[in-house]
Amino acid sequence: MRTRTVRDSVAIHPLTKEKVWFNQANLFHVSSLLLEAREWLIEERGYDNLPRNTYFGDGSTIPDSLIDEIQGLYEEISIVFPWQEGDVLMLDNMLMAHGRKTFKGDRKIVVAMAEPYNV
Repeated sequence: MRTRTVRDSVAIHPLTKEKVWFNQANLFHVSSLLLEAREWLIEERGYDNLPRNTYFGDGSTIPDSLIDEIQGLYEEISIVFPWQEGDVLMLDNMLMAHGRKTFKGDRKIVVAMAEPYNV
């Protein structure tokens, strides 16, 4: 089975009315895979038949260099702090690209959604 959809790369924040980057193109782009897995998948299936990948809205290929630039910006503006037992984090999901770092250890994740956002 193959699914495809075209989504906007930005959204309008419901309160601030700002345009915000609101997608995960970089996460699902083939360049986010480990090099060995990426090369194997391309060899086995071909670039156009990968199990996941992202493209521009017109279907053209997003160059790895652009995804690298996006990943670099995420790294540049990321905020990392030392979690302590009992810490709670509340954030605006449209304004924060949260949870991009790996984590080891025990934790409890509780999610509460507020007002729905209709695209």
